[in-house]
Formats: sequence, C-alpha cells, structure tokens
Amino acid sequence: MNEVKKEELVPVRKSLHQAIQLVSAVPRNILPKDPTDGMSSLEWNAQLESLESLPVTNDHGEIRVGLKFETFALYITVDHDSKVALELSGRSVDQGLTWLKAELAKYDISSESINLDLPYEIENYDYSKILQVNNEALTVFGQLYQMTAEVLADITRKWEDAFDIRCWPHHFDLATLIPLETDQENEITKSIGIGLSPGDDGINEPYVYVNIWPQVEVATLQQHKLAQGDWNTEGWSGAVLPYSQMSETDHLGKAFEQFTSAVIDILRQETK
Repeated sequence: MNEVKKEELVPVRKSLHQAIQLVSAVPRNILPKDPTDGMSSLEWNAQLESLESLPVTNDHGEIRVGLKFETFALYITVDHDSKVALELSGRSVDQGLTWLKAELAKYDISSESINLDLPYEIENYDYSKILQVNNEALTVFGQLYQMTAEVLADITRKWEDAFDIRCWPHHFDLATLIPLETDQENEITKSIGIGLSPGDDGINEPYVYVNIWPQVEVATLQQHKLAQGDWNTEGWSGAVLPYSQMSETDHLGKAFEQFTSAVIDILRQETK
C-alpha cells in the first residue's frame, strides 16, 4: 500500500464523502422511498474502482451515477455504457450538482427532482467550497475499498443470509450485515456487521470494523487478546483494525481476513 500518512487522508476523505452525496441524490429523489434510506445506498464497481448508485430506469435504460476514485470524477452510465464524466478536482459540490442536473435532463430526469436534502446529519460541509484531493490519497482509498469489496464478497458467499454489500452515504462505510438470530416475525435479534469506515470523529483514519448487536460488555471482550486490531470501547461492541496498522503489511487482504475471522469467532462465542 502507498505510504500516505493518515493525517493526509482526512481532507480527501471529507471531499469523497461530500462527492458521494451527489451519487446517492439521484436514486434518493427518484426511486420509491425506503425508511432505511436503502435506495440511496451505493455499490462498489470493482472494474472501475468506483461507487455507483442503484439504477433509475426509464425509456433510456438503466441510468446510474458513479464516482471514480482514481480520477475523482463524477460520471453517468446508461445500461452500463459510460456517457459523460466530470472531474471534481478544483470544483465544488454545488458545481457538480449543476453539471449533474444538466446532464441527467438529457435522459428525461427532471433537474427539479434532484437535490442534496439529506435525511441525516453529516459534518458541517460547505458545498460551495472547492474540494481538496491528492492522487496518492485517492489511490489509498481506492485500494482500501477494492480490498474490502473483495473480502466482503468472500464472507457473504460463506454466509447464506448475509446482506448485499453496500456503501452507506451517511457514514461512507462499505459493509455487510450477517443475521445470526431472528424472532417469530423474522425480525433480526442478533447480528454481526463487517465493513470499512474511511474514518470519522471517533477514529480519524480508515479502519476495518466488526461489531455485534446486541452489545457485549467491553470487559468481556477484552479478556480475549487480538493478534491485530483493538477492541472498541465506546458506542458499540466489536473491534477495529486501523489504517495505521494495516499499512504496515504487504498482504492487506490477508490481514483483513484474519482480523475479521478472529473477531467473528470471539463475538459468536461470547453471545451463545
């Protein structure tokens, strides 16, 4: 992995986080409403190393919006055929939105229907400010999300009931959920979540996480020594493997797999 200091990733993470709100805006405003905001979740395109929206379908075909990490470019595809792209470096989210509305209008998607009114609160971003990126940090994020998509794909193949792998624009994490138990109404009563966060206020660097719900006492989990990563101590039950530890290995995917496998085994053991 590229040797980029974790502090250098922060402004790029924030720019990416703002930019993906543009990607999710189209399905959020066009597709039928979902109380979980699931229609705005994004899929990882391994070929392009990009995040893409769920499709909006009309007479033109399946229309998707995406964000390619390597070039920091917003793009539109119709039936998976790339039509047009705009590099966001040196531009603001507001400028990106103006461009997006104009291009989508060519495919009979009304500009009046597309906005950035979010059903959640995120950092106090200013959509009028120029987005900050650098190529090295973009490469790191592309590598991390690509690795995560590959490892999660292996995990979901092993767990029949695992949820589809999605990126959630609220927290910008790429994740899956494994139901462990359900009640008579088929509501999930115990689950394990696995994913990658690009960083947040609590941990200001990218990190892999494995969590469990309902929560387990921190002291109980800390009885188990982890070969890599640390037990999370606030807010939720589980463990994290931060970028600063991941970047020390040449076998990133293997480290991810070993960490998640070990933590899942411990969490299942402690919640039997």
